[in-house]
Amino acid sequence: TTKFNTISTLFEFSFFTIIILIFLFEKIKNEQTIIIYETIEFWICVSFITYFSGNFFYILLVESSKVASLSTKNQLTLIYCIVTIAKNILFTFSIFISKKNNSNEPQLQIDDTNNFNTLTANNT
Repeated sequence: TTKFNTISTLFEFSFFTIIILIFLFEKIKNEQTIIIYETIEFWICVSFITYFSGNFFYILLVESSKVASLSTKNQLTLIYCIVTIAKNILFTFSIFISKKNNSNEPQLQIDDTNNFNTLTANNT
């Protein structure tokens, strides 16, 4: 039988979780005009953090339960399903998030009374 290399997978999940947390920290530090949880990027990052951290602990549990009973294996399957469904729900939620217009931002308004065809290069 082939063995699944869990050390590299655990390292990968840890690495991506740390990178996502650094990204969110930088986003919070630089974003001044909008609340962070109103952005699509935030919810996508939250869904990835949920997925990577949930699967991180799932793999740890699988490694420690090689000789586990059937009920323990069913519980592990349930944990994996819950983590995956939570990730998918958060992804779906991120699709429906829309950025709200901030009232402090200048809005582009074009005055309809101007006739741009009569503009000339010189005011003579």
